Amino acid sequence: MIDRLATLKAHYEPVFKRLPNVISVCVGKKVKGGQLTGEDALVVLVWKKLPVEALAATEKVPSKVEGVFTDVIEIGDVRPMVGTATEIEAHRRVHRPLVGGISCGPNYPHVGTLGLARVFDQMGREGLLSNRHVVLPSWLDPIILSFQRGTPILPPGRGAGGVFQGEPIAAAQDLAPLVAWQDNEVDAEFAIYLPGISGQNEVLGLGPYTGTGEPAPGQAVAKSGRTTGVTRGQVVAVDAAIPVNYPILGLVNFVHQLLLTPMVQPGDSGSALMAGDKVV
Repeated sequence: MIDRLATLKAHYEPVFKRLPNVISVCVGKKVKGGQLTGEDALVVLVWKKLPVEALAATEKVPSKVEGVFTDVIEIGDVRPMVGTATEIEAHRRVHRPLVGGISCGPNYPHVGTLGLARVFDQMGREGLLSNRHVVLPSWLDPIILSFQRGTPILPPGRGAGGVFQGEPIAAAQDLAPLVAWQDNEVDAEFAIYLPGISGQNEVLGLGPYTGTGEPAPGQAVAKSGRTTGVTRGQVVAVDAAIPVNYPILGLVNFVHQLLLTPMVQPGDSGSALMAGDKVV
């Protein structure tokens, strides 16, 4: 069925994108009352969901196309989330070796989550993986435009206290620049561990992981973040295109994204998404 939905998406997305408010079309499950129904659907993402009576007949997304349900979901103005609020205590602790799911960030009150704690670059150097806007938040605030390669990363991040809270563990590498008004696939950044620091293939509260998996609509997933800890949800849709509004860059379009049920709050940015013992 996924192959058929992908074919329908390729055909109908250009058609639906001509309608008012439509952003993109993705492949997923229909949602009713905040719950996935289990029915396959073409999920239509819009800036704002308008009452049916406010739309002309030619402006409406049909309820079905070729026997497949559609589902219109409002995503609004999406912005990168960095936290300054109080963290969960267990996620502020410095674990040795390091694990995913704990607080991290540069020496600045923007803070997020260390996603994966044992990642290697092409040169075999070990480090951590998080969001770029967590590790190098220079595109969020004009005050910190100078943050660049070599920026020290702290566990926990400065966050709520607004003060230096620990010794640096890694240095940002500035490997994944984002480009406004073009298609991007990841907001990600790798930071190389400083001497004596190492990580393990484990996420706090979720346990060890053994590799990567392929996400699918309806799949049960979980994350561990510094603000809300372990939360669980489902994949609503795959292959979504979602524009994200960065304060300095402007709109950055991300393609091949996942749409999830609500799972995160500011400061959870960088959390790894897991399905069982696989990272997805």
